Amino acid sequence: MNKFFFHCTLFFSFFVFSQNNEIELWGKMNFKDKINKNLFFSLEPGSRYNLDNFFFTKQFLDISLEHYIYKGHLGELSFEIGGRLTKMPNQRRLGKRQYLTTYYSKKIQKFNISWRSRLFFEQNITNYNRQYFRNKYTFQYNKYDFFRPFIDGEYLYGLNSENVNKFRYSLGSSFRFSKKTTIKIFYRLQNSEEIIQKKKTIFGVYLTQKL
Repeated sequence: MNKFFFHCTLFFSFFVFSQNNEIELWGKMNFKDKINKNLFFSLEPGSRYNLDNFFFTKQFLDISLEHYIYKGHLGELSFEIGGRLTKMPNQRRLGKRQYLTTYYSKKIQKFNISWRSRLFFEQNITNYNRQYFRNKYTFQYNKYDFFRPFIDGEYLYGLNSENVNKFRYSLGSSFRFSKKTTIKIFYRLQNSEEIIQKKKTIFGVYLTQKL
């Protein structure tokens, strides 16, 4: 119990941010169902809120299929195809996103190292089409069944001059309540490469439920 309290205190001590930054709360639920041994279906509703005035900046619904290509001593490799419908404030037309994702993860003693590479195309969100190639690396400590702290870093590369490159850095933990239910809480910083002043501080709460 003392170790758990220490880790929680350490985690929340990182929740320090500048008042000049834009601050958002991101929430998401992932409902995952097994179709067969290597194929999974996911449904993900989510919302994002500006914490200065607490109005939503985005609401979305993701639908995807994930297929495991390899599971063995070298790790796990899977491929995902999905789509998203997005509702923005004061916007009549729904935004649309299509994406292709590759996942790789490997357990090394008490650590889990994972890599996610995603290509996505998005329409009706801005006055131009958003196109990004993004890569995310995560390091998670899995000594405890319930409390699993992690850090991650992600680079979003814009595929044309209208899409600004972005960096994201996160610190958080997954809380595993059962084999089917996990809650992830994190603190994230986002910086834009070309616009130094454009920074964002993000608090996130994600729920994953296996059906």
